[in-house]
Amino acid sequence: MTHWHYDHFGGLGELEYYVRLQRNEPLGFAVPPSAESQFAAAFPYMLDCLSCVPWEFGTSFRFGDIRITPLEANHGCETAGLLLESGTKRLAYFTDTARLPETTKKAVAEVDWLICDATFHDENWFPDQHMSVDQAIEMGREVAARHIVLAHLALHYANPITDKDLRNKISQHPQVSLAYDGMRFGL
Repeated sequence: MTHWHYDHFGGLGELEYYVRLQRNEPLGFAVPPSAESQFAAAFPYMLDCLSCVPWEFGTSFRFGDIRITPLEANHGCETAGLLLESGTKRLAYFTDTARLPETTKKAVAEVDWLICDATFHDENWFPDQHMSVDQAIEMGREVAARHIVLAHLALHYANPITDKDLRNKISQHPQVSLAYDGMRFGL
């Protein structure tokens, strides 16, 4: 889990019956250290379903052949982006962030894919917590990402834009695409 905001943890309760009826053993659940007690308070009935393990910035763990490293993001609460590495392929996932800290930028330099927060289209209402489409593209260029995938897109824009218009806008950047459900990456 990257951070403890409702839009990122709200569906956890749905795992209860999967664990109890299908898996029959707790799932490992990496959480921000500051969210451990919040998880216990919000989901006390799931303490035997999810085995919370606090992650640390810069400390990697393995999931099969993939190494995952939580890296610091700027989002107003303790928040990580994730650097996933497998063989020579690298993917950085920053669902909620404003500009990245310098140490994080260095860690994700020249990633194959940068999936990043592009919450706002035009005016950024929360510049210390999120990025606009243009800011996300600029950040992708700063870290020399080979592909930039805009995610965490929102409908609450000061100036509304259609999907078609947004795709036309980013078409001038061949290395930029919009995230979509079911998107796959060759990691």
